[in-house]
Amino acid sequence: MACTGCGDHLDHCHGALIDHLDGGVECTESDCTALDPARHDVVQRCDDVIDCGCAADRDLIAAA
Repeated sequence: MACTGCGDHLDHCHGALIDHLDGGVECTESDCTALDPARHDVVQRCDDVIDCGCAADRDLIAAA
């Protein structure tokens, strides 16, 4: 199955955008240079998909 974004020549990324609780963002595609959520079909919070340090920091603050 072909990617419709590629077929339509749209500026997009095939990776997933990870939105960190500390405000940072990263993409699962190593060559992605534009971290705009509009370019990504998948955007997830880090604590939903990986064991991330910023989620642990948030939990410590909430427990205090």
